Amino acid sequence: MLRVEQEGGKPSFLVRLGELVFRSPETLGGNAAKAGISCDTCHTGGAKNVRFFIPGLSSKPGTVDVTHYLWNRLADDGIDNPLSIPSLRDIGEHAPYGFRGQFQSLREFTGKVIVQEFAGAEPPPIVLDALIAYENELAPLPNPLLAPDGKLTEAAPPEARAGEPLFRQRCAACHVPEYGFLDFHRHDVGSGGPVETPSLLGLQFDAPYFHDGRYDTVAEVIDHFDRLFGLKLDDRDKNDLLAYLQAVGGGEAPYQAVTLSGDLDRLGRYIDVVRQPLLDEDAALAELVSRMLREEVGRIYARFQAPTDDAARKVLLGWAASIAAIGHLAEAHEFPQARAELDRLEQRLIDEQAPLDLAEATSLYDADTLRQALGETRRAGGPNAQ
Repeated sequence: MLRVEQEGGKPSFLVRLGELVFRSPETLGGNAAKAGISCDTCHTGGAKNVRFFIPGLSSKPGTVDVTHYLWNRLADDGIDNPLSIPSLRDIGEHAPYGFRGQFQSLREFTGKVIVQEFAGAEPPPIVLDALIAYENELAPLPNPLLAPDGKLTEAAPPEARAGEPLFRQRCAACHVPEYGFLDFHRHDVGSGGPVETPSLLGLQFDAPYFHDGRYDTVAEVIDHFDRLFGLKLDDRDKNDLLAYLQAVGGGEAPYQAVTLSGDLDRLGRYIDVVRQPLLDEDAALAELVSRMLREEVGRIYARFQAPTDDAARKVLLGWAASIAAIGHLAEAHEFPQARAELDRLEQRLIDEQAPLDLAEATSLYDADTLRQALGETRRAGGPNAQ
């Protein structure tokens, strides 16, 4: 969900470049890159990946220890302290950043995550500019139960509407509805020191809760605050407050299915990203984008594993070779030839799609095939067994 698209516009070159950077493991570097982990792995499409789990680094799905020697030995704190992965929806409005609120700017925080937490290289200025531009475009989910001023609409259920005045009396000092349920401050809520106030938008899709993921349900969070602050909530109060938080924290279309057509459309948009540095004759950026484009082709290639998918894989290898040629030509400052190769590639994406469509039914884009593959991996105790 990008703000510009919600408003009927079209993402800029910088935003599309940022999306590509966000999805590339190369951005994080180190062991994360070797494992194929990108920003998008934990924050899929800008949302929270509630299924992310690494044995030894996650206390439960949706959490990860980011001060572990696996990521950066220099940043290892020697403590088993997984954090709940936050959603990045509306992150541009969520300062301060970091669960302790240590960073006032999104740029400073993003750079710290890449360089300090994951031992990545300092991004070139245009890459960091693009990443911040993309993050700033990540929007909250459309929610027909919530008005722009933070009040419930008439469409909200009666229980939620009963919980609204209760919330405003007991909770709204920190979660200010008019400000996206934020107050932009830190508070000690009985979880080991002051932490930044999280937004409640999209709450239904962000379990587990608290910065350390200690609670699996919103009801448990309500019980925690009732005990901590002596709110004296009875069962009806708790039920109404829960209904209110579910309404506030809901939204339309929280997840987007991974499909072949969607991945091909995305690849086409990213192919267009490389055109600008070729026109600008920026060899370094053109080569970087070409590497990230090959990763995107690799994502599609990995879903064609059946013996009958040979024709599809051959097409994808051809596209990857063409993208590599564009990068090599740009490095050699042969920009007219690189632009001509890009034109040919864009036509190939149209002309050569048929083998992929034919193989889709036996690929991991097919839900039944994917479930069977994951089931076999779990029975074998493989990496997805968790």
